[in-house]
Amino acid sequence: MTQWLAIGAIIIASIGATLSSANAKPQLVPAD
Repeated sequence: MTQWLAIGAIIIASIGATLSSANAKPQLVPAD
């Protein structure tokens, strides 16, 4: 079960990093 907790933590961290990165650096996304 420990491996599932680790996988879940990695997924949550990845999502959190993606959201915070997208919110903090919107200029990385080219807007027409």
